[in-house]
Amino acid sequence: MLFESNRLVYNRFLNSDSALYRLLTSNQDVMRMITEKPLSASESEAAFGKILSFNDSENFIGYYKIALKTDGLFAGLAKFVPDTNGEAEIGYMLLPDFWHQGFGTEICRFLIDLARQINGIRNLNAIIDPENFASKAILKKCGFNLRSSGFYDGLPGEEYMLSLF
Repeated sequence: MLFESNRLVYNRFLNSDSALYRLLTSNQDVMRMITEKPLSASESEAAFGKILSFNDSENFIGYYKIALKTDGLFAGLAKFVPDTNGEAEIGYMLLPDFWHQGFGTEICRFLIDLARQINGIRNLNAIIDPENFASKAILKKCGFNLRSSGFYDGLPGEEYMLSLF
């Protein structure tokens, strides 16, 4: 399923997209604020397998590859993963060539709009590295508030929440 925002196109990841995913997860600058280090090839392959499995189990939500509308150039990943309690976790990863151009805000707003189309989603959550000041600013600009701080998957993090009601 294809979605669009102002400058971007979102398609769910397919098996043939593993090399694109590896571009993200092998990039030290991208991964510094996610896992603190790039993933090895085997770690990336395992993570991508989980993404594909999730996408296969859902109709249109999940993990999306992001490309520019103008030329189809791969820019990154967007994540929309609901739970059973009326909440969904959102996130994104962008290659450094696409930083500081407003794409993060565009992706965040796209994910908020997507959540509003799904019955039963009351809150959106995003977990970020406390040092990721750019993502923190994007979340605040989009109406998110700090919900909690702690450790997530063994790494320091802050969870931001947006109530859709």
